[in-house]
Amino acid sequence: MGLIAGQGLLNCLPDPRGVSIEDDPDGMDHPGSPAMTETVKSPPHPAETAGQTGPAGTTPRRDGHWRREGPAKRDCVIAAARDVFLETGYGAASMDAVAARANVSKATIYAHFDGKRALFEQVIRDRCQRIFGDDMFPPGLDGAKDAATVLKALACAILDIIMAPEAIAIHRVVIAEAARLPEVGESFHAAGPGPALVRTTAILRELTRRGLLRVPDDKAPVVAELFLSMLKGHAHLRAVLGLSPEGAGRNDLVGVAIDLILSRFGPAPGDPGGH
Repeated sequence: MGLIAGQGLLNCLPDPRGVSIEDDPDGMDHPGSPAMTETVKSPPHPAETAGQTGPAGTTPRRDGHWRREGPAKRDCVIAAARDVFLETGYGAASMDAVAARANVSKATIYAHFDGKRALFEQVIRDRCQRIFGDDMFPPGLDGAKDAATVLKALACAILDIIMAPEAIAIHRVVIAEAARLPEVGESFHAAGPGPALVRTTAILRELTRRGLLRVPDDKAPVVAELFLSMLKGHAHLRAVLGLSPEGAGRNDLVGVAIDLILSRFGPAPGDPGGH
């Protein structure tokens, strides 16, 4: 509650440029409704201040004040952008199309994102966030007593995301346009595979610190890369190519990948996770 109240107080403070900020969760102007903040020195009418930029996360109102966009509007923009990128590809996608799909103004989009690349990266970053969340381990596994339990949960979460039809479609967009538009590949890697490798490396190191694995610190990034590659296997390639699944099933794939990691880097007898 203290944090929320503090944030509310910050939102009510005047901007150092002498601009008032009004919270407007649904992103709509409400003529006649009482302002949530005290109005201080207002800027000239927007038509007289072309190019003027308000505080981050705000868009101009017709009365000369700045409106703070709520998180729901931001989520709506991200969802619309995902649909547009999948339908038209990255190169043909436009901020106008995203604004129309989200039923918002372009000013609302730019209140949250610097441009198309930043928006594309956020679409990918959201998917990566679904795998790892904000915690070191998957939910409920922070107190796990063996590495296999943690690795299995992580593996299943990763496969749920990367093998989803939407993820496969995004992967096709990236592959199709990366050679012509390098920023597509760079953005995809920076927001998805890159962070996934970093987080998996951190998990292996933490399991080692707890005595549940024995992965040398300098080898942790390599082991993490091999683990992620084993999970994708041939199944992911077939999905990207639009071919029907064949070969090892998901459970076998996950089981063998974990067995290979444990056979080389598992705990020694007498360690917390050993036998």
